[in-house]
Amino acid sequence: MAQAVMLVFDKDEGIINRLRTLSPTPHEEWILFPLFYEKKIVEEIESYLKSQGCLVEKIQLQKEINETAFSLRKKYIHFIYEIGEKRLNGSISVKSWFKYPFRNYSLWWPSLVAEKNTLKSTAFNDLIKAYSILRQIKKRKVRIVLLNLSNRAVLKSLMAWGKNDFIKFINIDSRFNISKGILFFYLRAIRSFAIYINRIVMIKLKMYKSYKLRMQDLKNKKYLMITYFPLVDPAAIRKKQFINKLFQPIQNALKKRGVK
Repeated sequence: MAQAVMLVFDKDEGIINRLRTLSPTPHEEWILFPLFYEKKIVEEIESYLKSQGCLVEKIQLQKEINETAFSLRKKYIHFIYEIGEKRLNGSISVKSWFKYPFRNYSLWWPSLVAEKNTLKSTAFNDLIKAYSILRQIKKRKVRIVLLNLSNRAVLKSLMAWGKNDFIKFINIDSRFNISKGILFFYLRAIRSFAIYINRIVMIKLKMYKSYKLRMQDLKNKKYLMITYFPLVDPAAIRKKQFINKLFQPIQNALKKRGVK
């Protein structure tokens, strides 16, 4: 019996066209592992594979992610704790190295690593996704895994892990297809660099021209909110309103009081 093929994806850009080039065969077993909640897209992929006579099974993302998150939580917290206790040069611990001068407090605890705030870093979320995929691969004894991922951290983790096991990971994302040739990537790099330089210049010019106006505007404001992560509401942005989800309750309260 042929080995099952697992398809892991978090986007739909041209994925069915890529599946056509792979020529799925009748009675071939496919396991779909979507890393998003776009039901329509998953159903379209499932419908195409079934039209080719394939046997299709779907992994429920929400259930799998929840189970993985709870099983990893204690291990992850313990792992972070061990980093803080690790000795540098065999003498001083990491948390002691970050000790605040003249105070009995370590700046290690509010750091991006130790705080474990998923709003600041996607590290834990990426770990859950990668671990969920690997757990399902082992559970179902899959040997061929097709990847169509925009999440580069998860993609790199899986590709690296595959080198140390008997799993064949195939990246079917055309953006990272080496067969396009070195010249293609070289030209794309030049284009990306040119766009980057243009954006930097435009932003600096705009900021320079509006600096005095912005400073004057800030002086006239009664409240100033500063956030490290602008978790904006996309729907509000389309209506030309800036709503930071992190501060939304206080924004709503100020709005009710007539504060603009």
